[in-house]
Amino acid sequence: MDLTRKGEIIAVLNEALQGELKAVKMYHAHAGAIADPAIAQGLRTILEVEEGHARALVTRIKALNGQPAADAGIEVPSDGPRREPDAVAETLRSDLDDERWAIKHYAAAIAEFLPDGDDETLAVLEENLVDELRHARWLRDQLRILVQSA
Repeated sequence: MDLTRKGEIIAVLNEALQGELKAVKMYHAHAGAIADPAIAQGLRTILEVEEGHARALVTRIKALNGQPAADAGIEVPSDGPRREPDAVAETLRSDLDDERWAIKHYAAAIAEFLPDGDDETLAVLEENLVDELRHARWLRDQLRILVQSA
């Protein structure tokens, strides 16, 4: 792999890392703010997976002799407990939007770097993509339940 391409891969991995670090903060805040215990637990489960994504990305970036991006100081608003279905739905929609961004990012990166033959990077991207799809489906399903019960 030439150095220019390697730098491009590291840059894309760092962009994904920034997204994962943001997701960790958001899911932590949202799990603590949503009063519904089942939804809060679901968000905590997603949070743990997102932490694993961040660790995997850092490991891969370092393996490519890159420098992992630092947390960009992402601020997470603290609105207090969310009990009303509309507030919970708004939170879940925001999380779903973030998952959709991650899905697009990972899919584009896989398509871009597939010809390079860097199977280790592709494996990290693919695993993260599959998880993000699962998260998006879960969030979508929770939103449907909220809408039906309202």
